[in-house]
Amino acid sequence: MSSITAGTSAGTALVHTADTTGAFVVKTGAGSTTGLTVDASQITTLANPLPVASGGTGATSLSGITTGTATNLAGGSNGTIPYQSAAGTTQMLAVGTSGQLLQTNGAGAPSWVTPAAAGSWIFLSTVTASASATADIETTFNSTYDAYALVITDMVPSVSANIRARLKINGTYQTGSTYKFFLQFPSSDAATYITDVSGTTQAYISVTGCNINIASYPASTSNFVMYIHNPASTTKHKGIYWSGVAVNNSNNIVQIVGSAANQSGTQALTGVRFYADSGNISGTFRLYGIKNS
Repeated sequence: MSSITAGTSAGTALVHTADTTGAFVVKTGAGSTTGLTVDASQITTLANPLPVASGGTGATSLSGITTGTATNLAGGSNGTIPYQSAAGTTQMLAVGTSGQLLQTNGAGAPSWVTPAAAGSWIFLSTVTASASATADIETTFNSTYDAYALVITDMVPSVSANIRARLKINGTYQTGSTYKFFLQFPSSDAATYITDVSGTTQAYISVTGCNINIASYPASTSNFVMYIHNPASTTKHKGIYWSGVAVNNSNNIVQIVGSAANQSGTQALTGVRFYADSGNISGTFRLYGIKNS
């Protein structure tokens, strides 16, 4: 191709003859040009790979290329989760409810599910008594479960005393002579069983059957598991039974097994109260519902 010397007069550029008819002449450097071919579909063929200086990557594949970080995704809302519903198609999973878990459904869309409670005992509540007049366990007895378990840890009186209980029937703790109970509590210092029986109705349920003396024996304590069945029934008398171990006022180990029932009324049971026949009471009381199935 001929060159034209710059001057004050306009000249006529010569035709670039290195390419085919219809090619664009593109300047590639000082005093040099090239032809940019346009095919029959009117598509321009660019250099492969396209140089970085021309806006390309200078590479024939994405391998080894460092990509940027997306700051945000378009669409969705607070708490939604993106997932692929098909190749090249992104959907947003709506938010679940508090406490739910995300579950995969294979090739289908993921979903939120409420986790099943582990085990058969469902924790309901804790009452912690510290030198209290009473320890009242009331949250929650209802018809959700047929049976409840009350786990009692380190239940002790403030002075040498026996631990007793009363039941809340029809919204009121029964303080009249409406209870009968039976206890067996063999001691590590006795060869025979000691029995405590209420031959007539009493105003309380004897739980330990023996005094626990933490004044003389600071390590004395009592621990039980107590069961309550069908508390929401309005046609049956309400009974409880329990088993456990205590250290008595002689610093001996006492194994305790007991049962009791309220003999007056069949209304719903909604609470169990513990107290000492002298002084105050301390301990931790954890209530569990036992799953029906």
